[in-house]
Amino acid sequence: MNGVFNTPPEIAPQVAEQAVSWLVEMQGGALSPRRQRAWQQWLDAHAEHQRAWDHIQRVNQRLR
Repeated sequence: MNGVFNTPPEIAPQVAEQAVSWLVEMQGGALSPRRQRAWQQWLDAHAEHQRAWDHIQRVNQRLR
């Protein structure tokens, strides 16, 4: 597989799964204000979360 689809080693698999879950939820429609805050809190909780989110966004763009 192309390297862009592989989770970078500095991102734990469970964090990558969380990022995917957030992406799927967002693609299902607009988040409620409560869920938007929860996503932002998750994103801000750890730099690894931001890296995972950035990675899944890049993968998602490649799939479009």
